[in-house]
Amino acid sequence: MDNSKLGPPQLAQYGSAATATPAAAKKNKKKRGRESGRKMTAKESEFIRRQQKKRDGGVFVDNQCRKKMKSLVEEHDKLIREAAVQMKGYQKGLGSNHLAGLTVVRPDGRLPVVVVDRSCRMPPEVVASVLKTTFSEKGSCLFRRNSQSLGLANSSFELREGDVDGPILAIVLRDVFSMQEARATYAIYDGHKVKSVGWMKGCEADPRPTSSTMAASLETHAMDGAGLRSTNVKEVLHIGSTAKNKAAAGCRIKYKNPDGEIKDRPFSSHINRHTWATSGKNTLLNNVAQDSLPLVRGYISKLESEYMKHITPYMLSRGWPLEEIDLEGIRASIEMSTLEVTAAKNIAIHRDPPTPTFAAVSGHGMSEVVDNKFVRSHKGGNLFLADGMFRLDYSGRDLVLLDGNVAHGVSDIRRGQNGSGEPARFSMITFSRWMREAMKMPGKYTGHYQK
Repeated sequence: MDNSKLGPPQLAQYGSAATATPAAAKKNKKKRGRESGRKMTAKESEFIRRQQKKRDGGVFVDNQCRKKMKSLVEEHDKLIREAAVQMKGYQKGLGSNHLAGLTVVRPDGRLPVVVVDRSCRMPPEVVASVLKTTFSEKGSCLFRRNSQSLGLANSSFELREGDVDGPILAIVLRDVFSMQEARATYAIYDGHKVKSVGWMKGCEADPRPTSSTMAASLETHAMDGAGLRSTNVKEVLHIGSTAKNKAAAGCRIKYKNPDGEIKDRPFSSHINRHTWATSGKNTLLNNVAQDSLPLVRGYISKLESEYMKHITPYMLSRGWPLEEIDLEGIRASIEMSTLEVTAAKNIAIHRDPPTPTFAAVSGHGMSEVVDNKFVRSHKGGNLFLADGMFRLDYSGRDLVLLDGNVAHGVSDIRRGQNGSGEPARFSMITFSRWMREAMKMPGKYTGHYQK
C-alpha cells in the first residue's frame, strides 16, 4: 500500500513496534484516544490539520494566527461597507440623469472630446476610502456614463478635465489593430497562463481580504505569487497589519523559514497579474508559441508605436515643456504586464504608481471571435474610471491610453447569455517607468510639470 497517499488517521493504522518513531507513537496514542470515543483536544485537532496541510502542499496556520486573521478580515469588512456608502453617495451627487458634468465637444481637425467638469472629480478622501474595494455595475451610473450613451461607441475620442484643452484623463482609439493583428492577444494569453504565478506582494489593486481570499492565499500556487513557497515556510508567526491606518495598509506575513530565520513580507489577496522581463528568457516573446511569434511581434511593435505617438500631446496637456519630454528615455523604460480577471478573482479600484506618462490598455477582454468579429461573452468586467465615474469600453481591436494615477478598476464579472465556461477577462497593460515615483496619498500627485 502507498502510505504517502494516506492522511494522518490512516497512517496511524500501519505503525509498528519495529518502524514506529516517537512521532508515530504519538500519532497512535492520539488514534487510540479517538477510538475510545474521547473528544480530540485542540492540540490534537491542530496536529492533524498541520499534517494534512503538509500533505496538500499548503501552509499550516495555528489557531492563534487564525484568530488574528479573523480579526483582520472583520476590520477590512467594515472598511468595505464604509466604502460602499461613500461610492453610493458620490454617484448620487452626479445627478439623477447620470450624465451631469459630461459634455461632448467636436473640435475641427481633432478627435471628439468628452469634457469632464471638475466638480465631477472624486474628492481625495473618498478616493482613499474606495481604494482596494471591488465594484459592481449593477444599479450604478455607469450604464449611462459611457461612450455609447454619448454617441461615441464607434468613434475614437479624448476624455479631458475642465475644458477642451484641459489635462487628458484618457484617450480611446478605435480599430488601431486589424482583426488579424488583434488575434495575437490570444497567443499572448496562452503565454500568460503558462508563465504567470500571479502577485500577492501588496498593492492597491489587490482587494481587501475576506475569509475566502485569505484561505486561498495560503495555497501553494498563490504563495508562489508572494515570492514564497510552502516549503520555505516552517512556521507562520503572524498574519495581519502592523499599521495603524488599516484603510491604507495591506497585510503582512511573518514566518520562520527552515533555517530558523524570521522573515516579514507583504501578503495580500492573490491577483493573476504578470510583469514581463525586458530581456532574457523571461520576456514575452520568449514565452509564446513559435508559430504565433511573427503575429505577436507585429502586434507589440504597433502597440509601442501608438504608445509613443501619443506621449507628447498627453504630456503637453499637463504643462510639460516640449524640451523636457525625453522620448528616448520613455521608450527605453517601456514594460508590459498581463492580467487575467475572473468572477472569483477580480482586481480592486486602485491607482498606478505615479508617473507623468500614461498606461496603455489593450487585449480581447472578455470577447470571443464570432464570424471574424469580437463578441462580448459575459456581462461586467469593464474598465472604468472610479474618479469621474466613466466606463471606458473597448474591443480587441482598440487601445485605451489612461492616466493610471486616476483611481480606476474593472467592474465585477457576471455571466452573460453568449458565454461558455468560467468567465475570464484578459488584458495587457503597457507602461513606462520613466520618472516613476513612490505611491502618494490621493490628491498629492497630478503628473503636471513641476520645475
